[in-house]
Amino acid sequence: MNAQRKSIAVFMFTDIVGSVELKVRIGASAYLKLLERHDALFRRAIAALPGATLIQDTGDGFLVRFTTCSDAVIAAL
Repeated sequence: MNAQRKSIAVFMFTDIVGSVELKVRIGASAYLKLLERHDALFRRAIAALPGATLIQDTGDGFLVRFTTCSDAVIAAL
């Protein structure tokens, strides 16, 4: 008899809304600086949560898996 293992997963998809327009408006160099800061802050937030797994970096956003709902909320805040 095989024991089935169940678990919960929470997925978060982030996206910088209007990123293309922002890049055009402020210029590629300024946009890149903002994007690098955004990415560093987000990566730091999920690194502090042991159950968080970065699945994909989409360029202007992320797809992350969390093992608890509360970790996803903490990362979002």
